[in-house]
Amino acid sequence: MDITKVKNDALIAAFEAMKADENNNTKAAFFNEVRKATYVTAALLDKLPKKQEDGSFRIEPDTKISFKLIQNKSGDKFFPAFTELDELRKSPDNNESQAVTVTFADYTRFLANNTVDAKGIVINPFTQNIIIPKEIIQQIANAKMTATVREMRIDKPTSIQLGAPNKQPTEMLEKVKNLLVHNKNVSAAYLRLMKMNEVFSFLIIIDFEKGDDKAVYEDIAKTAAPYLNGIQLQMIPKESELGRKAIENVAPFYTKKHKFFK
Repeated sequence: MDITKVKNDALIAAFEAMKADENNNTKAAFFNEVRKATYVTAALLDKLPKKQEDGSFRIEPDTKISFKLIQNKSGDKFFPAFTELDELRKSPDNNESQAVTVTFADYTRFLANNTVDAKGIVINPFTQNIIIPKEIIQQIANAKMTATVREMRIDKPTSIQLGAPNKQPTEMLEKVKNLLVHNKNVSAAYLRLMKMNEVFSFLIIIDFEKGDDKAVYEDIAKTAAPYLNGIQLQMIPKESELGRKAIENVAPFYTKKHKFFK
């Protein structure tokens, strides 16, 4: 990739929108741009990259790369992530380094390395100075920033752990309850915290009265998405094997109110 063409205007716009009005929608939009972006950063290489026919430079597979960290006044270190080359050039000590492109997935791997003493990343440290702690990076990495969550399907043996969320997503649950009040086919809905393949997500189990209704999953997803704060959402019917196990000794967060007539 031609490093001079790296631009992240949408990320900066999303950050400014969040700063002007911080809410679940603007935060989700910003985190989504953070996850999608390709960044520029400074690295020390033991051999120079090779120039390609299209003018770009390719780092050889056996090249040893050391990424530079930025330290704040408290002594905490962060991986710098620049939204474009001009932002990197604002760094006072970049002359000895090679500019390289780095993805969000790369930063996630760097921070997961226990030998690296970094607290997170800082985007454009010499202008916007957007600090994102490593815990939030992991949440973004595990999240699907989309409102098109459907019924979860498991096609092979998978390790799943279920529990109660440490903090109830009360705003999301209220919105979902208000939605379900108008759906005659849903008797109850339950919420669990699920860990599957080392990824945490909310799991909503739906008790249908007259069979599985796929449209409900889309409606809930669109309603819940702005209030997930970067956490993934999955949904399954109560009648599934996992659904029956998930609701054992668990009270529903929504129960349909039945009307009785004399």
